[in-house]
Amino acid sequence: MSISEYVGTQRIQEVGRARVTEIHEPSGKAKKGVTTRKEIPQSVDSIIESFKVKRSVGLFKKEEWDITIKHDSIQFSSPGSGECISVSRDEAKDRIEFPREYTLFSSGIAHVKQDGKVYQFVLGSAGKSRLRSWLPKKTLPELKNELRKWGIGLIVLGGVHLLLTGFLDPLWGLVLACIGVLNLLVPRRGMFIMNGIALLLAGVLNMSVGGGWKIFGMLQLVWGVQEIRKLKEYE
Repeated sequence: MSISEYVGTQRIQEVGRARVTEIHEPSGKAKKGVTTRKEIPQSVDSIIESFKVKRSVGLFKKEEWDITIKHDSIQFSSPGSGECISVSRDEAKDRIEFPREYTLFSSGIAHVKQDGKVYQFVLGSAGKSRLRSWLPKKTLPELKNELRKWGIGLIVLGGVHLLLTGFLDPLWGLVLACIGVLNLLVPRRGMFIMNGIALLLAGVLNMSVGGGWKIFGMLQLVWGVQEIRKLKEYE
């Protein structure tokens, strides 16, 4: 029997995150093939998807860049200049961020840090969703730490309201103190919504007073929106 009779054909298909290999080997004199299937683990660094984005250069100029997302890393590359930024998944929380905006609607801006420089990319809604879904979420200890700071701050602010009843509303101070206690006792993502709503209400009340409080109220409105948007950052 010749060597060629033992040489089969091989076909590889992508199935999910694994590759299925079909090997067809001739057998017997009639050369009727026998097909076997086996899974070969796919490389963890294989490409998940890629898409194009715009990088802001100056006030009006924009360059076209490519984003290549892999399981354990992401790469930003410029076809024109050849410049390339590679970020591992472990570094992503420190090097990639979506700046907090002043409205509930995201502008799709992403900042990427590289060698002390910040690159600004403009993503469409689909690209923004893909990048957000790849980024690792903040952990439970980080959530508890941030809400603990919130709780202490709100309790102190509530106490100030109770002390300065001639200038500040003591009832509102009591509400703030209660929300602060909840931040300490209930470390859940939903607390960002409660904190944000409290800031929005405070902003509306301060703006209705007028004078210098109006400016302070506008800042509280912006702050409240940013707090509600934090919900997406945590698991």
